[in-house]
Amino acid sequence: RAPQTVAGTSRAGESSAARARGGKLLSPARRHDAVNHLVGQGFSQRLACRVAGLSRSAYCRTRAAGEAKTLRDHGPVRQWMNDCAATHRRWGYTRAWARATSEGIVVGRDTFRRLWRTEGLHVRARKAHKPRTAPHLQHLVRARAPGQVWAIDVQFDSDWKGACLEGLSRH
Repeated sequence: RAPQTVAGTSRAGESSAARARGGKLLSPARRHDAVNHLVGQGFSQRLACRVAGLSRSAYCRTRAAGEAKTLRDHGPVRQWMNDCAATHRRWGYTRAWARATSEGIVVGRDTFRRLWRTEGLHVRARKAHKPRTAPHLQHLVRARAPGQVWAIDVQFDSDWKGACLEGLSRH
């Protein structure tokens, strides 16, 4: 008899054991990895699929699909993306994908986005607006003698009734 067991369960500590093994086999990808591991240990494919709870047809189908995805490198699409990003620096992946499909390149939008990000392409940020002075104000006249250049400073204020008061100072 176990000295102390958790109330309500007869298998105390099973969850920690499952965590030590790397978790439960819930997703098909993890079941697929488990079958690969068991086949590598010398078990037959049929027995490994039965133990992992994965049908043999699903195991063969996912394996073939995975190999097909790794074999496709989308070389022409990647080249087109880089050329498009170089010529249209302010385009994102959605606009580039729309242009690619209109030009006859067959690729899904999600695949296009994944490739766009793996290529490291981003929308270039706009340059900061540098405020410039008007051309006629850049070359102000400098005073060479007293009284040659005049400037007026106009200030406005209001009194307690809200009437506008004007103050002028001439230099």
